[in-house]
Amino acid sequence: MSTVELYDSDMRAALADFFGPENLQEFRCHTSRIDMVWLNPQPMGVEIKSDKDTSRRLAKQLSNYSKVFPAVYVTLTRNNLHYSKALNQRYGVIAVDEKCSVDIVRPAHCVYDTIDPAILMDSLRIGELLKVHAHFFCQQPNVPNTMLRQTIYRALCLLDIRELSTECYTVLENRLPDHV
Repeated sequence: MSTVELYDSDMRAALADFFGPENLQEFRCHTSRIDMVWLNPQPMGVEIKSDKDTSRRLAKQLSNYSKVFPAVYVTLTRNNLHYSKALNQRYGVIAVDEKCSVDIVRPAHCVYDTIDPAILMDSLRIGELLKVHAHFFCQQPNVPNTMLRQTIYRALCLLDIRELSTECYTVLENRLPDHV
């Protein structure tokens, strides 16, 4: 066991160096917030468990994240890598050592059938949701603002989840830092 404790900020920096700096942080997924999200080349969410964290909420968090992202990883320190033994095989595991080196211990399976269209769309801001709707339908719904989300959800939920999620991730790219 390492004597050096890794903090969340250390692990975020190591992951940004490994996967690239263009990521979203603290992204809402149902009743949880995933630590980091990369949209390219494949959408993936990454939950970080530093040496200061426990695995108490991990099962619920992962369930929420897989309702929004096809690939979900848990990043662990070498000190808490034992948490990975209890994880479903669909979830990827990333290890960060005391030198902040990143190692993909197990790749995540890309699974679209757990994505919940309503929860995915609920993660978007209303302007983003309108862009997704405009991609598939020519006309913006002519309904009062209080019914706008509900009307868009009803229309978009009928689409293939891969097509819908791909367009949602494309629209989310506009949130990335330095996005042109």
